[in-house]
Formats: sequence, structure tokens, C-alpha cells
Amino acid sequence: MNAGALAMTTPGDTSMATREEVRAPAGGGNARVRC
Repeated sequence: MNAGALAMTTPGDTSMATREEVRAPAGGGNARVRC
């Protein structure tokens, strides 16, 4: 899993991404940035 994308969020801040969005790259999903 590429942790680089997660490093951009503030530690403890869960409002930047949903649980599904965080789990998608780990599950082999598309890691494309969503705006």
C-alpha cells in the first residue's frame, strides 16, 4: 500500500477520506485522486 497519499492528511483527521476510499488502494482498487 502506498502510504504517501495518506501522509497528506492530518493525523487523526477522518473527514478527508471515507473508510471505503482509504481501503480501496489496499484492496487493489484504483488509487486515482478523487476531487
